[in-house]
Amino acid sequence: MADDALLGRASRRAGERYPHVFVAGALAAYGRAHGLDEAAVAALLGVPPDRLWRLGLCRLPRNPAELARVAAHAGADPLALATVLGDPANDRA
Repeated sequence: MADDALLGRASRRAGERYPHVFVAGALAAYGRAHGLDEAAVAALLGVPPDRLWRLGLCRLPRNPAELARVAAHAGADPLALATVLGDPANDRA
């Protein structure tokens, strides 16, 4: 459990420092835009809140195939993740 807490802090820090590189930055921006806390974002994505770091520490996907791999890696719902991150083919080509 302590490792999850430390990795959660690392994920949040990565998102703050490099919001256009790590998924954590996009998750935080989505949460702020929609008035959601981390637990609500995690629920939307179908991952336990204490494991959201696994998703946050991934690099932002650049195409739909990468988005599918990121979702599978973190155990997130791929359609929900696509909604939160937007279309990687258009946004981060």
